[in-house]
Amino acid sequence: MALIMNDSLLNQLKAIRFEHTNKTKFSILIGTLEPENNDITAYSVVHFSKLNERNSLLMFPSDDEFNQFIALKFMLPFNLNIIGLVFYSAEEITEFNMKSLTKKAKELPALKVVVNVGEEDIIYYQISDKIPVKLKAQAPDLQLNNLLNFIHTMEFETSDEILNNHMDLKKKSFFSIDFLWDKIIFNKEENIDLKSLQSMKSPLDKIIEISVPCEDKQLSSKTEEGNVFLAFDLHMNFFVTNYLRNKTLREIKVQLNAVLKQDLLIKLQRAVFDENMKRLILPAKIPLKFFGMELNAYLLKDNPSKYEYNLCSSLIKHAEIIALIGYELQARVFLRDLNEYFCILGDKEKQKEISELITKLSK
Repeated sequence: MALIMNDSLLNQLKAIRFEHTNKTKFSILIGTLEPENNDITAYSVVHFSKLNERNSLLMFPSDDEFNQFIALKFMLPFNLNIIGLVFYSAEEITEFNMKSLTKKAKELPALKVVVNVGEEDIIYYQISDKIPVKLKAQAPDLQLNNLLNFIHTMEFETSDEILNNHMDLKKKSFFSIDFLWDKIIFNKEENIDLKSLQSMKSPLDKIIEISVPCEDKQLSSKTEEGNVFLAFDLHMNFFVTNYLRNKTLREIKVQLNAVLKQDLLIKLQRAVFDENMKRLILPAKIPLKFFGMELNAYLLKDNPSKYEYNLCSSLIKHAEIIALIGYELQARVFLRDLNEYFCILGDKEKQKEISELITKLSK
């Protein structure tokens, strides 16, 4: 197994180690797993801050922080994952440490690497419930690939009796995405490869619409008596891995089903049922420009996710740390998007915290 990290990311970890360990508890690496090449590639990082702790001992993530990781996983573009943990400590990673991490990381199967940034060396380990295995890291010049954006509107009819059982409504909605998936078409030529779509300059050209032909849906202009018409707008950012660059749209139809199912699953999990309107109210997707990529929060004011909220609160501190090592402009842009998240929630305290931080960074 090979770990790939570019020099700019390594320099960021070193800057944290030598200048900001008083503020940083640990970091998490965002990247890809490519089993076809047996590669793990890190593209970005999120820094979690200390509260009042100032010691340099190894400090594992808490249960709440692990739940924040899971929230982040669903905010990332598809194919990007949380692949590693970074500690800044003179303390050695022991077999006991590794076993403890393995137990806590069960819900994050892509978490494969532990990095320990010491005063002199950076040591890389493969996560294992056995004796820690050290890895070597390569440092080519990596860039975050341009994301593709897939959108799809699900439309179907079903018996109106389903409105009497919220769980049945959610189950029917989730599995209906599979209906006629073998008939889908694109607003692009289906034999175009993903690297060609990536290279297009206009952001609009990177939006790929997936649809089922009207004649296959067998829907009339009027809903049949005793039925209810349901429609869901789905959207996912899609990170193109090296393995997928030469694949065509036609060749990734199965994966695109999984892509949009993830979006639908999170929306349905966080949806609430309006008894008066007899419909599901889905969360809105809030885009957050995150240092070369876009995150998407799933926010419903009446039913916010506790762990997504806690994560967004942690990301305020991440922006402050990242600004200290030379990314002031990107941090301000990200903070303005985060402010929109807390504005929708009406959280004046968080809005004030962000406003004061933006003012501080602008000086």
